[in-house]
Amino acid sequence: MQDRGYAGDANRITRDYLDSLLIEMRHIGARLPDTRYTLFGERFSTPVATAALSHLKGRDGNGMVQTAQGCAMCGAVCFAGMGDPRELGAMIDTGARVIKIIKPYAEREKILRRLEHARQAGALAVGMDLDHTFDAQGNCDVVLGVPMAPLSEDELREVIRLAGLPFFFKGVLSTADTRKALSLGARGIVVSHHHGILPFALPPLMVLPDIVKTVTPITASIKTVIIGFADMQGPFPVGAPVYTKRGGGDRLTRAPIPARRRWPAGGPRSGSAPRPWSPRADSVFQAPRPQRR
Repeated sequence: MQDRGYAGDANRITRDYLDSLLIEMRHIGARLPDTRYTLFGERFSTPVATAALSHLKGRDGNGMVQTAQGCAMCGAVCFAGMGDPRELGAMIDTGARVIKIIKPYAEREKILRRLEHARQAGALAVGMDLDHTFDAQGNCDVVLGVPMAPLSEDELREVIRLAGLPFFFKGVLSTADTRKALSLGARGIVVSHHHGILPFALPPLMVLPDIVKTVTPITASIKTVIIGFADMQGPFPVGAPVYTKRGGGDRLTRAPIPARRRWPAGGPRSGSAPRPWSPRADSVFQAPRPQRR
């Protein structure tokens, strides 16, 4: 990954885009929001979820398991990234509803073994982070010494069929890939780029309105750099739950959700007022369960 001084650093571009979004205040007629939502037939207290993190060191134990404990306490979905089966089992044993994200391993049997374990362990859903298939130079990625390789559409369709659980594609950043994901049988997507692997990648929140508007029904989550309450307000008006990369200290459940506005080209120094961002108020739709063949 390039240094943040690099012009094409997608993390910096994403952060700058988030910072360009402003809050339009609407107090008249406002009320406390109901943040509960249903995913795959299960009810959660908040649409804010963890990122598919990996290898977290807790203060006094396994950080991934402690993260799952927190999700179980607050009624949030817990995503899990790279980790061994024992860790996933311990996370699920906390009572958290866990979505296991699996790498696109070049060794295909490793994918199938992890799918089977997630299903047997009681995961809510599974998925694959396609944005870890290639590195910044366009070569097949290597993660902690483990080689990755792209899967063909036929392979992806078969993986979804064998999963036996709702399936997410993580690393979707276009309407084209969203349509493909839905046609392959995915039940959800995570709109993201993996910590800036692809230089000059679109900020996820920039492309999210087009994805939600163009392709429904599907569960579309947003992964971006969430610092606090203000950042969380971007995805909700377009109908997407937030998939957080970093935690914030503010509470979502005690404030109304206003509209957002965005500065025109040139930013706030241009002297012109921000233009409306035209947020949508649609609900997030869940894709229909694919027919088993």
